[in-house]
Amino acid sequence: MKLCITFIVVILTAIALAVFFLRTPYSIRKIESVNVPTSQVSTTSVVVIVPKIKILLVPGHDLLDVGTTYRTINEELLTRKLALNIYDLLKNDDAFEVMITRDPKTGNYIDEFKNYFSEQRTAISDFKLASKKDMKERLSNGDVERDEPISHNKTSARVSNILFGINMWANDNDIDLVLHIHFNNYTRANLYNPGRYTGFSIYVPEHQYDNASSSIEIAHIIESKLKTFLKPSSLPIEKDTVIESQDLIAIGADNSRMNSSILVEYGYIYQPEFTNAEILGNISKLTYDGIVDFYSKK
Repeated sequence: MKLCITFIVVILTAIALAVFFLRTPYSIRKIESVNVPTSQVSTTSVVVIVPKIKILLVPGHDLLDVGTTYRTINEELLTRKLALNIYDLLKNDDAFEVMITRDPKTGNYIDEFKNYFSEQRTAISDFKLASKKDMKERLSNGDVERDEPISHNKTSARVSNILFGINMWANDNDIDLVLHIHFNNYTRANLYNPGRYTGFSIYVPEHQYDNASSSIEIAHIIESKLKTFLKPSSLPIEKDTVIESQDLIAIGADNSRMNSSILVEYGYIYQPEFTNAEILGNISKLTYDGIVDFYSKK
């Protein structure tokens, strides 16, 4: 009887594992020389099955809204180049499942997102309104205090819907980290000439938001990596480098993101080094190293 019960348990366990493998991207890690007395186990190797960490890369802007420009350079193309480098590094690491919103070569949204934005238009609008309503109630109840130190550019309705759509998709698909990739600029008399400010900054959800803690932690790790190669922003309002925001939709405005989201402004678009493929490769590797360091601690 005991043998029969044991057999049934083994079969059910095997079925459960099979379902898990089919539904969940995973990596297998072999840990050698586990410190366990040999009298208690028959082997010194343990295989650990770990669900893959899901990363979504969002190369900033798109073909209809190219972002900031400098002479012949536009932001949306530059973000695609950098995103492709980071994508390749993550894709070749078995610990990660990496996705990207736009095709790095064409700039078009990949079918997954193009179809999602179209088919879920009403649901995205409802999600956006519900997030705003919930935040309004939190502010009214005193659960959250209003705090936005930096005034951001106004977002068009189209872009707002896309960004809230990305947040909703990321929540629906349990994405661990959404990384938005951008380059900076600022208004000045002659945009054809380089500006006075340089350097990178990282925007994170304001500390009262549900996804703030992990986002801030990973941002500081990536900051420490980038500082070995890039200078922090010299713009006075970005003096802290890692900057909290309640209003940036990309990182979860109105508390609309469940997990980590960060937006990296890698520098100012007129900085000449960003036209150098080798430098973009170095920046990509440092970003990847920061992501790896953060999740290796988990």
